[in-house]
Amino acid sequence: GNKGRVALMMSGAKNVNEALRSGVFQEAVTSWSEQRDFLRGVLTEFWTSRGVVFRLWWGSAGEEIREAMVQTCIEDLPQNAEKFEDFGHVLTPELMNSEELFKDTSKLLEMMDRASRGEENSEDAFPNKKEMLDTFTSEDMESPMVAQNSMLALRSCLLLQFLSDLILIFEQELHDQAGQSG
Repeated sequence: GNKGRVALMMSGAKNVNEALRSGVFQEAVTSWSEQRDFLRGVLTEFWTSRGVVFRLWWGSAGEEIREAMVQTCIEDLPQNAEKFEDFGHVLTPELMNSEELFKDTSKLLEMMDRASRGEENSEDAFPNKKEMLDTFTSEDMESPMVAQNSMLALRSCLLLQFLSDLILIFEQELHDQAGQSG
């Protein structure tokens, strides 16, 4: 389960401490933070200007279309997230249990709304948050706050990447529909 995955991912605080000190890790965190901020800007602008259109469209799109979109965006994630798919079950359980996102139309809309407001890491949005943070609070860890904040930045980055990909597919769908009707 998740606990086993977390334990495996974090096996040995010594390895984590070494990773946190490495320049490669620090560059990755900077990259995640920059990508997060950029993608949030894209999402917020979309949600403000086109959110109503998207809500109506998402609610009326067939479940097969919603499922195909969600699955496509999830499958694209590991490449975009620099092969951090191992973190997915811990950091983005909502994407790992993706059925809710296309079966219950309100789930994805809630996720978009929260992410556009920078609230994707709130307790409501991220029920595993305490478990994830506890993983990085071992007394053997040199900088638990750095580790925790890094993982939250990665979580935001993954969710925002997923939502941005979804927006691109949505815009393409609208474009294709307009082309067919015109």
